[in-house]
Parts: sequence; structure tokens; C-alpha cells
Amino acid sequence: MRLQEPRGAAKRGSHITSVDISGLGTDMKNGWLPEDADEDDTEIEEVNSGKKVHVRQPQTVGNYMSHLGAVFAVARPMWGYGLNKTAFDEAVVVLSRLGIISRSRERDRRPTLAELEKLLQFFSDRNVRTPQSMPMDKAILFAIF
Repeated sequence: MRLQEPRGAAKRGSHITSVDISGLGTDMKNGWLPEDADEDDTEIEEVNSGKKVHVRQPQTVGNYMSHLGAVFAVARPMWGYGLNKTAFDEAVVVLSRLGIISRSRERDRRPTLAELEKLLQFFSDRNVRTPQSMPMDKAILFAIF
């Protein structure tokens, strides 16, 4: 589903309400994609109406909203933007209660040796290409062992 813009996008920051933010979360859950999104890089599903939409789990929408929350938390004190953190917090409560956002469930599965080798090889190669990046191969080994 492609909308011209997500709800509240054309409003001044000081006029964005919890209704707008809740609407954005709902739009993300229901398949909103930015105009410039590459559909080849997204997981697309056809729904009953025959429309193609981007599939997003509540955990994914929750992750996006948490990043947006970081912006709402610092926008006024750091940059003087009139974003309302209270409106954001109210919207998160609504989205959570409606099941549109949720936290990821804790995982207890460990990667297989083949999966671990692929991950370590990928991050090792990346460290060679971009040495300034975090050494994720070392972080993975530290986290597992």
C-alpha cells in the first residue's frame, strides 16, 4: 500500500498529536511504504483485496517507533523543535494496547556452526572493507561464549 505520505507528515512538529503518531504506527503495520522504497528489497504479501502490502510484525513496528521516540525525546531540548514527547508516549500506549507494537520475544536458540561460520565470515570480510566499523565478529563470539 503506498500512501502519498504517512499521517501527520505535512504538519508542523508542534501540531503533531498522539492521533497522528498512532496513525503512523497503524499505517506502518498495515503496509505503508515510502514512495522511494525498493519493492525488490521488501517482503511483499498480497492481501484479500489484491493489493500488495509490506508485511510488518508488531515487533518491527515497535522497533521503528522506539527509534522515533529517541527523536521525540531530544528534539525540543537539543534542537528547539516543538515535538511533543507526551503525545508520543500516549501513542505508544495506544499502539501497544491494540497489538500494533510489541517487544520481541526472548530467543533461546543458538546459531548452528554453519550459521556461525557464515556470520563470522561476513563480519570479518566487512572489517577488511571498512576497518572503522565495529568488530562484530569479536562481539558475536563474546556474546555466545
